[in-house]
Amino acid sequence: MKFGMPFDELELDRSQLDLAFASADELISAVLETKVAALAAVPTGGSALVDRVRRTAASDLAARPSPAAIASELRTSERTLRRQLEREGTSVRALIADVRLQRARELLAVGRPVKDVALSLGFSEPSAFSRAYKRWTGRSPT
Repeated sequence: MKFGMPFDELELDRSQLDLAFASADELISAVLETKVAALAAVPTGGSALVDRVRRTAASDLAARPSPAAIASELRTSERTLRRQLEREGTSVRALIADVRLQRARELLAVGRPVKDVALSLGFSEPSAFSRAYKRWTGRSPT
């Protein structure tokens, strides 16, 4: 345990996520499993800041995270966050799009309908998701 760090973080071994709770609630479990899957799917490999932005964006894609909301969550100004990410050759919008694409690929791979994927990623309708997916990958999601 370390105190006085710039952010809060809890690391668990992946095997702990498979353990059952005696007082488990199916509805809450389904919601939490979706959140955990989204967070676990966030690719790493960038800087600590890039990883934090990705995790923050992935925590609630359905809420359509914005650069301002992510900056606020990370307790910094939007301009400072933009400047720091520019130094690393990326942007908040690019990281959000990347997280959405990764999550879309996962959901489509397990057979989720395009409509469900679109809504879970914060798109207003399936056609908007289809256009974005085609822009990202060069092909349709179906």
